[in-house]
Amino acid sequence: MDALFQNFCAKLASPSARSPAHRSDSGPYRLLEAVQTIRNDIALLEEQREETGKRLERGESFFRKFMNSGAPADLKASLNDLELRLKHQELKLEELAPQIDSARQKLDFFVKDHSGKLGEYLNEPENAKRLFDAGSANEAEAPVRERLLLRLLDRLEQHQVLYHVLAGYEIRPIVFRVLPADPLAAVAQALCPKRR
Repeated sequence: MDALFQNFCAKLASPSARSPAHRSDSGPYRLLEAVQTIRNDIALLEEQREETGKRLERGESFFRKFMNSGAPADLKASLNDLELRLKHQELKLEELAPQIDSARQKLDFFVKDHSGKLGEYLNEPENAKRLFDAGSANEAEAPVRERLLLRLLDRLEQHQVLYHVLAGYEIRPIVFRVLPADPLAAVAQALCPKRR
């Protein structure tokens, strides 16, 4: 339930915090873009290496030598060049590995810290009232809070949690009527009835 509610509130965050323009200014996003560029280059170089290898294999037959415009020596040189470029890109990716691990650890710490703070904020009834109570808001905020509450209720229904929440509120008054005042004494009496 907490994770569902935190996810709901996280999606309400301002769009400017999630925009690509905002993210490209920070170091981790530049690192991520550099890694993605290197991986794309590696994939492209692997495709070119495979294609050049196939052309070299086809060029070995006697008939293909006359039909093929690329000389085998040129293809071998091209294949060696592709291998060198591929190794260079893989080395660059390996050099970035410690930075990637460091960024991942920082991100995990930030996410856990943010999740904890958000959970603490959401566990306070006053904060829930600030978010969802249209009656305590001014005229401009009231429709926004009503929509927010409706969206939350829809999300709870989609995940089939709403009925459990409502049942939790209804169970409390019933429990006190059904359970005896001293439950241990009632269990002991049920297990060991008094002999007369």
